[in-house]
Amino acid sequence: MKESQEGGEVTKKKRIRRSKKLINSEIMKAVSVVISDQGFGKLGINSVAIQAKVEKPFIYRNYGTFDKVLEEYILKNDYWMKFIMQRAFEGKVDAAGDLDMHSVYTNLLKELYRAMDESRDFRNIILWELYEDTPFIRKIAQRRETETRDEITTLAKYFEKSNVDITMITSTIIAGIYYLVLHKNISSFCGIDFKSKDSKRRMMESLKYLSNMIFDQIEKNKAIAIRMIKKGLDYALIAEVTELPVSTIEAYAKEVENA
Repeated sequence: MKESQEGGEVTKKKRIRRSKKLINSEIMKAVSVVISDQGFGKLGINSVAIQAKVEKPFIYRNYGTFDKVLEEYILKNDYWMKFIMQRAFEGKVDAAGDLDMHSVYTNLLKELYRAMDESRDFRNIILWELYEDTPFIRKIAQRRETETRDEITTLAKYFEKSNVDITMITSTIIAGIYYLVLHKNISSFCGIDFKSKDSKRRMMESLKYLSNMIFDQIEKNKAIAIRMIKKGLDYALIAEVTELPVSTIEAYAKEVENA
C-alpha cells in the first residue's frame, strides 16, 4: 500500500487485488502479446511476467514450469479449425434434406479466412508450428488433423465420383490463406495490400468463386455424362471425354435407369 501527500494530508492508495482466475487470464494474454509484438525469440518467463504484471514465483506456483504455460496457451486457442468445420457443416441442408456440400464448402473457406485474419492467437499457433519443431507442437498439429478427420472424410466422399481431388485442392487453398494472412504485415502480395478492407472483400468473393468453379465443374461433367449415357454411348468413351472414372459413369447410368 503506497502513501501520497494530498493537501497536507497523507492518504493511502490501495493496490487493486486481482483474482487468481484474472491473473491466469492475463498470463495467457501476455503470451499472445509477446509472440505478436516481440517474436518467439523473446518469449520467456521474464517477458511474460513483465507483460502480465505478475511475479515469476506466481507463475511457477500455478503452472510448475514455463512449458506448462505455453501448453495451456496452445490448448486454449487451438480450437479454431474444429470450430470452423462445425460451423460450416451445421444446418447446411438443401430442400431434399441432404447436406448442401456446396454451401458447406464455401462457408468453410470464408470462415477460415475470417478467423485467421481476425484472431491473433490463431495466427500465433500456426506461426509456432512453422517456427518450432518439438514433440508437443507436432502433437498439437496431429490433434487438429484428428479432430477434423470426420469433416474431411465427408467432404472427400462427396467428391469420390468426380475427378476432383478435393482434399489436395482444399489443402492448397488453406495453405494460401495461411500465408497471405501471415504475410499481410510484411508487404503487399501480387500488388494487393491484404490489410485493406477492399482486399478482404475481394478475398471473400474469390473464395466463393473458387468454390463455385469446383462445384459447377462437377455438375457440368455429370450433365454431359448423363446426356451421353442416354444416347447409348460406350461407357469407356464417356469416361474418356468427361475424364470421370468408369465406375462413376456406371453409377450415373443406374441413376438414369431408376429415374
